[in-house]
Amino acid sequence: MLGLVLNCYEINTEEELRSILHDPSFPVTSFGEIKITHCGMESLGADLFGQLSADRVYLESFPNLKSLDPELLAGPMSDHVRVIHISKNPLLEVADLRLFENVKRTDLMVTMIENNIKTVTPPSKPSNIYSLNLGRNAIASVTGDMLRNLLGVKYLYFYENGLTSIEHGALTALDSLADLQLHQNALGPVLPAGAVAVSASLTSMTLDNNGISEIMPEAITGFSPSAYLSLWSNNLKSFPEETFRPMLERLAEGGGVWMCNFELPCDCSIVGSSSRRGSWTLLTGTTARTSCPSRTSTRRR
Repeated sequence: MLGLVLNCYEINTEEELRSILHDPSFPVTSFGEIKITHCGMESLGADLFGQLSADRVYLESFPNLKSLDPELLAGPMSDHVRVIHISKNPLLEVADLRLFENVKRTDLMVTMIENNIKTVTPPSKPSNIYSLNLGRNAIASVTGDMLRNLLGVKYLYFYENGLTSIEHGALTALDSLADLQLHQNALGPVLPAGAVAVSASLTSMTLDNNGISEIMPEAITGFSPSAYLSLWSNNLKSFPEETFRPMLERLAEGGGVWMCNFELPCDCSIVGSSSRRGSWTLLTGTTARTSCPSRTSTRRR
């Protein structure tokens, strides 16, 4: 399908942009993608696209953009759009998920990365968001209210945010969640009980590069027995059996717990593993050094 690209360096008002998108002389109204970049306005209002629709919409690199109207995607766009990518807008501080609550597609993928998002406004009713990527923003804390009405989300990404806490119970209601990416945040140095409580649907979680030196018992709970948990590039100082044995016993059928390149004085250690149908050995009173086997990253960026 055709694509529409607007690099609007000299368009500084919404009225100018709207006059282009609402032009009745457009020879077609349905596109594979619509990409709009480098516009100078501070806000985008309701029904921005008029009679135009697309499978994919990109709004990128608006240097002054501060707000998006919840009815931005009204009209034919709400019936057809599947991928929405809003990125590199340095003044955009709120991820207003009400934008997507009327989108009809049940496989909706929303990416709002590399903005300056500090908080999330949840949808006012259950939404069709299937994948939500809020990586590379400035979200310091995740609360249950932020994730309200996102019960169908399967992929949820908060990587590279400076995230310091997750409200207890915020993730457990997401009973479709399969993949959670929290790498390169600041959840350490101590991961307390209940810090990352998830639903039994979860099969993959990354906690790499979080400055974690200690994991308390029951800090990471609720995941599927087939899950893969990654703790690469932290700095664990201890490996208490009461923390790790329950995790490993639950993960016996899964990808296991992956760690990498730090020495671990401990009262129990894992010295062998298999990434499929894992076989784990626990030894007491030893020092282990974790190693980094090669792997193919599955992270979504």
